[in-house]
Formats: sequence, structure tokens, C-alpha cells
Amino acid sequence: MGNCSLTGMWRVEAGRVARGFAGGAALALALWAPVLSVLAPVALEVTAGPPSIAITVAGAVAGAGADAEGESEAGQVALDAASAARKAAYREAGEARAAGLLVAAQLFGAVADDASLGPAQRAEGAFRAGEILRAQDRGEDARQRFQLAASLTDDPDAQSFPARALLELAHLARRAGDDAEALALYGRIGRDFATERRTAAHALTWTGKLLLKEDGWTENTERGVEALLRFGSTYLEYAGEAVRNADIAAVRCAQEGDRKRAALILASIRARCVEPLAKGGRKAQKLQASLDRMKIAEILEGPPTPATSGAAPTETGSTDSGSTDET
Repeated sequence: MGNCSLTGMWRVEAGRVARGFAGGAALALALWAPVLSVLAPVALEVTAGPPSIAITVAGAVAGAGADAEGESEAGQVALDAASAARKAAYREAGEARAAGLLVAAQLFGAVADDASLGPAQRAEGAFRAGEILRAQDRGEDARQRFQLAASLTDDPDAQSFPARALLELAHLARRAGDDAEALALYGRIGRDFATERRTAAHALTWTGKLLLKEDGWTENTERGVEALLRFGSTYLEYAGEAVRNADIAAVRCAQEGDRKRAALILASIRARCVEPLAKGGRKAQKLQASLDRMKIAEILEGPPTPATSGAAPTETGSTDSGSTDET
């Protein structure tokens, strides 16, 4: 059996894990049994003793040589182990869950910090760590992980996690009230990661929404409306989001007294949806539901009636993968 040592020694000090369990270290170790099974055949040294647990991945990947392929396999094993730790933590509650998630974040972070691994695996590790840390209200730690993930762009075939990390950085700036920084980052996604269409689409939506924050009709208001309308011509594969963006833009026009422009926007988005609706099926039903919920239609035409509203969908929700209603 050939062996390849993982570059470096990844040691996770998880004292809070043991303290998060009434049963102490023994129960904590039982929780991480899925992690240990995923890491096999990587050699593990696991030591326990209240109040801490140490998980050390020092091991050897079976059948892998000391080359790029072996490093890739080692990185994937480590990512799988971190995913198993995250899954195990989510089966717990309260302090035990929080402590377990921090362990998972450290395991993902170990992948991100291993310079011998490829940029794709490191970017995924950094992004996954950032996700967990953000959800645990560790904003600055999350920011650092997202910044690392966004910088790992050397692999032209692995741009998804860098793009998504940049989107997270933009969201962090927006929540912190730094609109200028958020807009700059949203714009950078559209320029640098145009091929990551789902992420770029979200960035364009949030550009429009953020520009509409100002009261009255300003230059930024116009830019915001244009951004939301540009979504419909650029990302019609996300038709439900295109409808919602058009609705936001049209309602703002109506609120500012330009009902003629609002009516044109409504007519335009309805025309764009004719072809997707004609295809039928679940997506068409959900798209029709989005059209039926447009506030601008009620503003301009009055409440819908059974004779004028579209067919009721069997299921409501977004047509798109992922939500743009992130806050």
C-alpha cells in the first residue's frame, strides 16, 4: 500500500466540544465517529481527556503517490472529513452544535491553509469555513476566510467558490452599511466572474436593490432601476428573479409618479415570459405565480380576479436555485 503524507499536521483543538456535552469527552468522541470513518484510510491520532479533544490528521492516503494526484486525493479526503464533522454537528443542538460547527470550520480552514493543495480545494475549504463562521456570528473570522477564497482564482475551471466568496464579502459590506464597498464588490463579480452566472445574477440584483435605497428620484435611483431591468435581458434563465426585479423597478417608478414607465416595464416582462410559460411544467407554473404576485399589476390594474389571474401553481417559491432574499 503506497502512502503520501498530508502536507503539514492539522491539529484541531476542540476543548469546547467536550464542554458542550453532558457526557464529556467520551460522548464527544462518539459524535465525531462519522468523521473518523470518512478519514479512513487516513491514519489518525485521536486523543481525549477532559476538558479537551485533539483531532490530528497527520496521516497517509492509501494508494496515493507523493504527486499532484495524491495531493488532490488528500485534499478531497480532508474536505469530506470536514463535511462529516459539519453534518454531525447539525445533528446536535445548542452549545454542542455551536462547538461542533467551529470544529468543522477549523477542519475546512486546514484545507484552505495547506499551500500544497490546489486552488480549487483550498477555495472550497476557505468558503465553507467562512459560511460556518458567518452563521456563528464571527464576522471578522468569516471575512478573512472569504477573502482567502476570493483570492484563489488560479484554476480557470474552478471559479465558483471564489465568486461566491466575493458575493459574501459584498453582503458583509452591505450589512455593515458600507454601500460604496458593497457596490464595488457586486460590480467586480459581474466583471471578473461573468461566467459564474448564478452568482453574477445575484450580484446584479443586489446592485439594483442597494441603489434604490435613496429617497426620491436621484441618479442612483435611475441606475438601480436600470440594473434591475438589465437582469431580465441578461439572465432570463432565472425568470422568476427577473420578474421580481422588474416588479421592484416598476413599483418604484410608479411611486415616483412615472406610471407610464411602470406600465411599459410590466408589459415588457410579461412579453419576455411568454416563451418560458409556453413550455409548461412546474417551472412555468412557478413563473406564472411570480407574475400573479407582481405588486405593480395591482397598482396599475387593480386586484386580480379569477378571470384575469394566471393558473394557480401547485407549489410556490422561486424558480431559481438559491434565494436573492438574503439579508
